[in-house]
Amino acid sequence: MEKITLQQIEIFLNVARCHNISKTAKKMYISQPALSNWIRDLEEQVGATLFVRTNRGVDLSPEGMRLFGDIDPVYQRFRISMENILYGDTETHCDTLRVGSVRSPEALGSMTAFTEQFEKAFPDIPLKRELYNYWEIREKLLCGELDVAFTMSFDIDDQYGFESHDLGISNTYFVVPSQWEIVENGEVKYEMLREKPLILEVNNGLPPISAVTTALSPPR
Repeated sequence: MEKITLQQIEIFLNVARCHNISKTAKKMYISQPALSNWIRDLEEQVGATLFVRTNRGVDLSPEGMRLFGDIDPVYQRFRISMENILYGDTETHCDTLRVGSVRSPEALGSMTAFTEQFEKAFPDIPLKRELYNYWEIREKLLCGELDVAFTMSFDIDDQYGFESHDLGISNTYFVVPSQWEIVENGEVKYEMLREKPLILEVNNGLPPISAVTTALSPPR
């Protein structure tokens, strides 16, 4: 088997998030036929179909979902390590409060209220806001790229030492494959979602929103 290249991995991850080959090709400045060939070569090397076509574009196959869950956190840590080697930690990075939120209306509202109060209380401290999906924000926290994150309580594992505060009930729920088997006796086993690449969010669910911080006091 030939070696899988970093470019193949980046193409796979981008298509998985975009759900559209032509849009991914434009985003990555690659021709659509070339991108399709890269994916076909990757599927041949891993011996499985990674994407299935839909009316809207493409979705991950069960094998593709497993590969995404294995590769994405490793790739994100690699990317962060390379950025640290190339650019180092700057003073701006250290002096800036980095705040992230998932894209649910409740989390965004909580983040907006928090950042507005923070900017009034600490006008001299720069503040950076970012939006992520549920999988990304968890990796950002674990890799130290965020100081405060507004996300769902089941995203956070106590073993990492984050301080978290429940802020309310969310109206967001997830559409996940039935083979994940996360429901048992009518109850959702939220702990299983910590291990999954959560990408899609739609409205009307129950998990509480949490504000999670890696800094117990404002940066100086």
